[in-house]
Amino acid sequence: MCFLEVVRHPPRLPLREVSVVIELVEIAWSKVFRCRHKKCTPLITCRKGQPRSRVAAITGTYFVCLKCGKEFAYDWDNMRVIDPEHGQMALLAEKATGI
Repeated sequence: MCFLEVVRHPPRLPLREVSVVIELVEIAWSKVFRCRHKKCTPLITCRKGQPRSRVAAITGTYFVCLKCGKEFAYDWDNMRVIDPEHGQMALLAEKATGI
């Protein structure tokens, strides 16, 4: 096989393998460059009787990052965001028992 043949007809990967590679690159990219949650919805408060997501069930008020889709509970009493992933489980338990 000569060099010109390789240039004219490069080897092709099956579509399935290409999609796996793209998915792995996206995962690695998201781990290195995390979302900063700069673009978010306004605060959303659920009415009584409405179905709620797991995050909305914490305080009843939440917002969503428009870039990555992550939901954040909002505490009106302390006027701050509650993120269960950053070690605030005691505050979540206190809020859950107070509802």
